[in-house]
Amino acid sequence: MPPKKLAIVLALTAVVAGLYFWQDARTRKLEDLLAARELASRDMKAFNEHENDAAFAPKLTTAMAHVNLFSPVRAGDSLTHDVLPVLDEYLDRLHRALESSDAYVALDADAAKEVAPGLAKLHAREIAIRKFRGQLADLAQRASAGKLDLDALSSEMTTIALQITQS
Repeated sequence: MPPKKLAIVLALTAVVAGLYFWQDARTRKLEDLLAARELASRDMKAFNEHENDAAFAPKLTTAMAHVNLFSPVRAGDSLTHDVLPVLDEYLDRLHRALESSDAYVALDADAAKEVAPGLAKLHAREIAIRKFRGQLADLAQRASAGKLDLDALSSEMTTIALQITQS
């Protein structure tokens, strides 16, 4: 084969191979985007169903109602064993939904424009609830250790509750 024809055949082969690899990379990127969107949708749906579940609010309310404000030690134990697990479950679902949504948004600029305000609100909610949970855990630890009297316990519970309702 003459060198000119060989050069043309090699150039065409290189172009075809390049197009194949370009298309393969595009396909993989699209598959990654679709998988990220599916995961984000599933996690956000699970969070929304949990948050809107008629059982969640009563579950938290019931757990808080069982906090015995007549005995700081029992109140601390109740916060630790009844209230904190309810908040932990909520925070786990919220964090999973935000994590997968953030990963999806990082891959899709168009989606980022649409969902950024909603995600920002959820991130702010997560921060506020984590702070609330941390304050309750600290209060529970001090109450269980007998480091609080009834007045201090009820005062701190009120302060913490007011802070979360204002955020």
